[in-house]
Amino acid sequence: MKEESEKQANKGKVISQRILIVVSVLTILNTLSIIAGAVFLFNYDRSIIILQSGESSVKQENKTEENSFLSQPDPMLGNFHFTSQQEKIARTQIRLLEDSILAYRLDMGDYPAPEEGLQALIKNPGKDKWKGPYLAGKIPKDPWGNDYIYTCPGENGDFDILSYGADGKPGGTGKNADIKN
Repeated sequence: MKEESEKQANKGKVISQRILIVVSVLTILNTLSIIAGAVFLFNYDRSIIILQSGESSVKQENKTEENSFLSQPDPMLGNFHFTSQQEKIARTQIRLLEDSILAYRLDMGDYPAPEEGLQALIKNPGKDKWKGPYLAGKIPKDPWGNDYIYTCPGENGDFDILSYGADGKPGGTGKNADIKN
């Protein structure tokens, strides 16, 4: 009987130790997530996106990605890619253009021809079925002031919309990387 009660006591100690380990790990993970959140907020690029008449501009209030210490790879954190505000704006505008092109296709039965380009979304290219405009205002420029590139047929689908990034040239990495649908 005594031997069995000792086994039960040892079993209880093992379970208590395991619970303590799990609680400790959860506490450490919670602390790390709080620290990561604080670091992110500390380095967050505060930007105001102003969309006026279909064009976008970004007004910088504080730090930019270039002078943020997290924009550089950190051996402790790994090689993370932090999305810039300009990249987020470009992706949002590309989705808006995609939706407009799909609405155009519903009315017209096909996508805008390459020679018509994105202008077919706001100005009738001389077709009877056109019920646009499919986009309010002007065709937006990417956050770096360049035109979006529209190709039909696309390399990866029925059509492609892309921005060449900050440098305005094909290819590139980081802030110069191409952004596409």
